[in-house]
Amino acid sequence: VDGCVVGCVRTNTMFAAGMARRCHQSSLNLETHIIQRTLFTTSTTDCKRRVLFVCVANSCRSQIAEVLGNKYLSDIFEVHSAGSTPTSPNPLVIEFLQNKGYATDALYSKSYADIEKPVHIAIALCNEADMECSSFFDESILERRNWSQIDPIKVDGDKEAKLTVMEDVYQ
Repeated sequence: VDGCVVGCVRTNTMFAAGMARRCHQSSLNLETHIIQRTLFTTSTTDCKRRVLFVCVANSCRSQIAEVLGNKYLSDIFEVHSAGSTPTSPNPLVIEFLQNKGYATDALYSKSYADIEKPVHIAIALCNEADMECSSFFDESILERRNWSQIDPIKVDGDKEAKLTVMEDVYQ
């Protein structure tokens, strides 16, 4: 058996066992059945699977997911985010993530076309009101999930109201 596969399976087993603990009960956690089904089909040429977090503008929800994914999943996954109509990271999400201690200087909004294919798991973070983000998925995405999240930037109210919803997305 190829050493890469053995190493990935060993790492993935430990990863799956500790996922809930390591991701601090985040709503952005990968579900155990996804992990088991996807991670153990690792290619002998590439140990890391590609995961993509998608929302409409790639300005808030998917940026949070990318930051968390890179912190907690980067030893197993190549983590990306993209939008169906990308804009730029919202200044409030940049402030929010910096206040949580995350580096944000490398964050930028990307289109799905910018992401290397295939994508092993794509997770749409759009809520029902803006489900357009799941409509552009094509056959280069091997597995799709929808984790409905309210867009904090579209919430009516002041900065505190938006930060409260942003905290919910983060958790």
